Amino acid sequence: MIWSVANRARWFVRSDAFRFFLPIAELPAEGSFAAQIFRGEAAPTELAPVRPDAWLDRQAAETVDILLEHSISLPNYNAVLTLLWAYKVETTPKRHDEEVVLDDLDPRISR
Repeated sequence: MIWSVANRARWFVRSDAFRFFLPIAELPAEGSFAAQIFRGEAAPTELAPVRPDAWLDRQAAETVDILLEHSISLPNYNAVLTLLWAYKVETTPKRHDEEVVLDDLDPRISR
C-alpha cells in the first residue's frame, strides 16, 4: 500500500507476501495509474496490470511477470492510495543481458 500526496509518494507498507522495496523518492512513476490520477486522467476502477518498472526498481521489476495496481483518488486530500499485487515472482532476477555483456568481455574468447 502506497500513500501519495500532490503526486509524491509519502510512505508505503508491505505485506509479508510483497517483499519489494519501493524507490519512494521516484514514485508515483509516469507509467503508473496513480500518476494518471494526479494528471486528472481516468484510471481503472479495480486491479489492473501495470508495467512492473512503474513501481519497482529495475532489478525487482525483472523478477515480476505481472504487477497489478489499484489506485484510488482521495481528492479532498489531493492524495492517491495505491494497492499493488505481484504475480509470478522469480526468486532471482533474469540475468540474460548481463551474461551477454560478460561473454563479450571474456579474455579467453578471441575475436
